[in-house]
Amino acid sequence: MYQFGNTLNVIIKPTLSCNLRCKYCYYQHTDYGREVMPLETLTRFCDVSFPHFKKVLMVWHGGEPMVCGEDTLSKYIETVYKKSKEYSLLDIQQNIQTNGTLLSDNFVECLKKFNISTGMSYDGLKNEYLRGKTSKTLEGMQLAKQHKLPLRIITVVSGINCGDLINEYENAKKLGIDVKYSPYEDVDSPLEQIKISSDQYVECMERLFDYWIDDKNCCIRVDPFCSMICDYYNGYSTVCTRTFCLKSWIGIHPNGNVYPCGKLTNVEPYGNLNYLNDIREIYTSRSYVNLMEKANIRKQKCLNICDIFQFCKGGCNYDASVTSGIENNGGFDCRIFRSLFKHVTDAVNDRKLFDNFENVKNPILLKHLKRAKLMKIKQ
Repeated sequence: MYQFGNTLNVIIKPTLSCNLRCKYCYYQHTDYGREVMPLETLTRFCDVSFPHFKKVLMVWHGGEPMVCGEDTLSKYIETVYKKSKEYSLLDIQQNIQTNGTLLSDNFVECLKKFNISTGMSYDGLKNEYLRGKTSKTLEGMQLAKQHKLPLRIITVVSGINCGDLINEYENAKKLGIDVKYSPYEDVDSPLEQIKISSDQYVECMERLFDYWIDDKNCCIRVDPFCSMICDYYNGYSTVCTRTFCLKSWIGIHPNGNVYPCGKLTNVEPYGNLNYLNDIREIYTSRSYVNLMEKANIRKQKCLNICDIFQFCKGGCNYDASVTSGIENNGGFDCRIFRSLFKHVTDAVNDRKLFDNFENVKNPILLKHLKRAKLMKIKQ
């Protein structure tokens, strides 16, 4: 009945509410909601999933998860940990994605206690215009750094900042925090200056890559560049959007509804936690079966025509749904990945980086390639 592996990845949203109103947010056409996930719903998730997997990776997301209040969220994090021990789960990892504006010493101590990595949304030099409360976000970053929390910035690349990415990168270096650059996905924003075409995105990212790859003073990890190069070295993708995620990822909303992920919520839910005895029952739901059939059509199209399919696996279902349709390839994400991946791998091959690591000038890239080589040997 069940064809899935030993690992479950979960985007868990204790609330959809948020204390910011980012100009590109994909929830901007909703009221964001005020519901907070009851503890009973979280406990139910643990009870119906933990017995059936060896490893569970959870990302606390939103909305802004900290809107729940630090006492509530700390209790939820501790509940997950205790439940993992109750069910003898071999590996439980909890991470959090936050805007950082509500972090406190007490909550950061909780994150540190449970070894929780932190992703922080921050748009660098344009943050105040695009997101607001920049001073609070920077205070949150410094707090996380003081407590030596694993920390990464996620910066959205839009029409606002695409022409200034090298300065954005240098700003991230000054902060000393790893950064991931993600493309703006058009959600019908009324602000035309935010929109960015696939050609614009690729051009500005290629320019940044050419600057970054030879930067001998690099002190931070930069994605998607590091992940692309390491995935190319390994021969497969490790990024959720390029691993055909329907077999290993789910998203859970405050009311217990289960979706394919944190973003793809414009489909019928797979089910609701309150009516499940085993989380794997969702994989026989009508919604899941229909979505898998449509995604497999796109995947087969990609397999037939794409020479980098092993690194893409048909791409992200959410991105396909909002650009080309679940059954079709060739959408925004597809175009930017094909172009940027070719630029990155051509540079790797021209410099013969895999033949001799001494050719790698960027010290952070060198560190990650050595780690990838070590992992490959162990396998």
